[in-house]
Amino acid sequence: MGKKEPQEATQVAKEESDEEEDTPIVKELKKLDEKYCAIEIELEAEIQKLRKKYDEEQAPLLEERRKVLQAEADAKDSTSGTPACPDFWVTALQNSEITECINDEGDEAVLKYLIDITKSHPDPNCPQKGTRIEFHFKENPYFDHKVLSVEIVTDYDVATYKPWQEVECIEIKGCTIDWKKGKNPTVAKKEVKAKKGSKRPPKTTEAPCMSFFRFLFTSYKKDDDLPEGLECIYSEDMDDEDDDMGEMHLSQVGGMVDVLEESILPYAVRYYTGEASPDDDDDSDEESEEESDDDDDEEDSDEESEEAPKPKGGKKAAGKKDGAGGEKQEECKQQ
Repeated sequence: MGKKEPQEATQVAKEESDEEEDTPIVKELKKLDEKYCAIEIELEAEIQKLRKKYDEEQAPLLEERRKVLQAEADAKDSTSGTPACPDFWVTALQNSEITECINDEGDEAVLKYLIDITKSHPDPNCPQKGTRIEFHFKENPYFDHKVLSVEIVTDYDVATYKPWQEVECIEIKGCTIDWKKGKNPTVAKKEVKAKKGSKRPPKTTEAPCMSFFRFLFTSYKKDDDLPEGLECIYSEDMDDEDDDMGEMHLSQVGGMVDVLEESILPYAVRYYTGEASPDDDDDSDEESEEESDDDDDEEDSDEESEEAPKPKGGKKAAGKKDGAGGEKQEECKQQ
């Protein structure tokens, strides 16, 4: 082995000095923690076995839900994936935490054709490794696919897993969607004006836009180059490098899949009615407080000058779309 250069040797010595050895007390505490973690891992394994058992018992009920929604007695709606209860799934999704990912202009029209949403685990014996979500569609004018799927892969490894560390999404495996001409909600038409003095008419091009389908079904693997088109989703929030945007995307999609698996799929009817919708009380309180502050500012301003412009009210509450929360949606039609 060759002799280290002075600068390199200094750097190595610095790194070694930075990694201070644990004190005897800390070493003892860590040994206790390792024993605790070993028991915690056993507990989680038993919980997964129990979860699998009850998933199998609940599966027939979800299949029965699908049949009920497909019943066409008194419901001849050919444009709905759930004729017995039109717009069931799109309403449930709109009333959930993922509503901001749905494009009003295009996504909603596509999601009306949803028949069902199902989940599975690529490794049934170790569901922590990843989840697969499938969206089942009836025949529609947007694409020929019967099923659209997305799968997330995590960094879970039973040999190295530490209960005090979060399991992270490291890969998104989305399907490729072959949109029919003029039916793609993930792009928006953009008019490009001709140069000044040119007699050519303006051109119309397509640019990527925010869409449920772009957000959820775009494949991406940690540390890879960011897929083209995702910038439109995070451009307003991110000014950093693609690596940061990629990490954010993995986290966001992983979180959406968790919400779908653990909340929306099992309790879809509660989201449809708005009973399970996110609580906006905090936003309402914040809005009221800001409006109160604005009112005080307006009074002070009026005292100083009657001609001074009044400040605008507080920020708009991040509420749900029309039909969310409050009033119950139109009742499902009877079979």
